[in-house]
Amino acid sequence: MDTWLHKTGHERGYVMDLPTLWRFAGGWYTGRMEPGYTRRDPAAAGAYFAEVGLRGSFWGLPD
Repeated sequence: MDTWLHKTGHERGYVMDLPTLWRFAGGWYTGRMEPGYTRRDPAAAGAYFAEVGLRGSFWGLPD
């Protein structure tokens, strides 16, 4: 990551580790293909993000 950032001149943004990604994706997509699925409202989404270990302004959460 650091080498790519240096070569491209981009600033480091949010970087998620694989265990967090796995926790996030495992529940985030549950039921999406089912009839009648209703997406989470912003408050419920924020609570889910915090529950699976996401943090930072990208997710609307404290660092």
